[in-house]
Amino acid sequence: MILEVLLAVGLVIIGVLLIVARRPFLRLIRVGLTRFFGPAVAEESTDPRRAPTAMVIVGIGAIAFGVFNAGVLMISAAQLP
Repeated sequence: MILEVLLAVGLVIIGVLLIVARRPFLRLIRVGLTRFFGPAVAEESTDPRRAPTAMVIVGIGAIAFGVFNAGVLMISAAQLP
């Protein structure tokens, strides 16, 4: 049960960090893509016009999944005898 709580809290924290610190995460992703797949793939994947918006969307999704996971945990804990 504690692992699920840590997962939920971790997802919410990751989501907030993705929304707040879009630019540093984008730079890290670009460096990783450049190392593994080359500069052409990194340039295509981290388009400066679309990538910050995509980071916000992924962050909101992580927060929503973390809150959903926490809600499921509360409901299942309430049903325990």
